[in-house]
Amino acid sequence: MKLAPALVVSVLALLAACCADDSAALRTSAGARSASDAPATIAGTLLDAASGEPVPNVTVRGPRSSSSRSDERGRFELDGLAVGDEGEVTAETGDGRRASVPVRPLRAGRLEVVLHLARAARDD
Repeated sequence: MKLAPALVVSVLALLAACCADDSAALRTSAGARSASDAPATIAGTLLDAASGEPVPNVTVRGPRSSSSRSDERGRFELDGLAVGDEGEVTAETGDGRRASVPVRPLRAGRLEVVLHLARAARDD
């Protein structure tokens, strides 16, 4: 029995496509974590609203009572968060400058934010 070359090529292409899809699905299910298992992190920078300069050594608070202290470049990182966490990221300096940013339900991975620390307006 002699098969037409076009038919043989078509069957081989179909088999290759099926096997490629199955192996990709296996790699995905074996190597990836579900979104609910993946960690979420909020990272950011504290800046002075007036000067634009980084603000070091300030405690930053976030969802799940997480906290961190800004480094010399004003950078901070809030770890230990989970997908779906939400709330607010806040910071306040000893001299009364404050900033906050709302946080929608987190996705897996890293959320980058910038907080601009400013003094509260006075009602005189």
